[in-house]
Amino acid sequence: MGIEPTYPSEKYGYIKPMQEGERWSWGFTEKPTKEKAEEYIAAGALWNGGVFAYKLSYVLGKSRELLGTDDYETLFKGYADLKKISFDYAVVEVEKSIEVLRYSGTWKDLGTWNTLTKAMEENTVGDARLNETCENVHVINELGVPILVMGLKDAVVSASPEGILVSDKEQSSYIKDAVNAAFMICEMFAFYKTRGISLLQKLEEIYSTYGYCLNTLHSYEFPGSSGMTKMQSIMADFHRGLSEIAGKKVTRTEDYSVGQNGLPESDVLKFFTDSGSVVIRPSGTEPKLKAYISVMAADRKAAEKVEAAIKADLEKKL
Repeated sequence: MGIEPTYPSEKYGYIKPMQEGERWSWGFTEKPTKEKAEEYIAAGALWNGGVFAYKLSYVLGKSRELLGTDDYETLFKGYADLKKISFDYAVVEVEKSIEVLRYSGTWKDLGTWNTLTKAMEENTVGDARLNETCENVHVINELGVPILVMGLKDAVVSASPEGILVSDKEQSSYIKDAVNAAFMICEMFAFYKTRGISLLQKLEEIYSTYGYCLNTLHSYEFPGSSGMTKMQSIMADFHRGLSEIAGKKVTRTEDYSVGQNGLPESDVLKFFTDSGSVVIRPSGTEPKLKAYISVMAADRKAAEKVEAAIKADLEKKL
């Protein structure tokens, strides 16, 4: 089933009409950029709602073809060893004989916290209180204790016995990445445990082989009406360029105010040296300058020494 799109979403897959000679067929693509989504819609593409209809014999046949069996117990016991791939990728995108039913009615994908909150009739579910400074905040509380939210904007709070989520609404769509990362860490822990070492020991082994990477963030506040003027003056000085940082020659500079690597224009500068990089930018919400320092060295002690020298040199320029 293909849903008629109402806007160029980057969060949905698309079903695209495709012509092969005199024959028309359907092609599938996963989440595109907004620009690509606009192209697809102009060409008659539909949202992929993930709703499929087929005979039971068809999917059992696919199970035998792709997994070697259609026996439930066999698949259940060997589930951990199955290839991690979605039904869309493994079956739908390679299927040659397929028809698409166009659906133009009301449809909502509640696959993210953001889209779920848009469907909520009230801002709170469960025992929750929002004070008058909150804007566009939704709370779902399944715990037996109250939740008080103060001063948040465009946020979702979800509390259950399994865990608590506090997130910006736009960022909430990335929770899958965070969960996947946690699972990957668990898998690494289990893998190295069978080899008699801990994750920390493996990390130290990697450092000894490839060097130690240290990343730090430093914020510098410039309060008052004169603060913004001073920040602009400092950024202007940085835009004129740096020949060296803490005695290390600057080998390359990336100025994102004119756009870089396909990214939008932003008042961000990145300086590279043979030991790492430094990113300077003004905060978008506070009267602060932020410095992101990345250092590579033989070990932690050496990296911290280089980082401290870079930080001291930057602070002389503020």
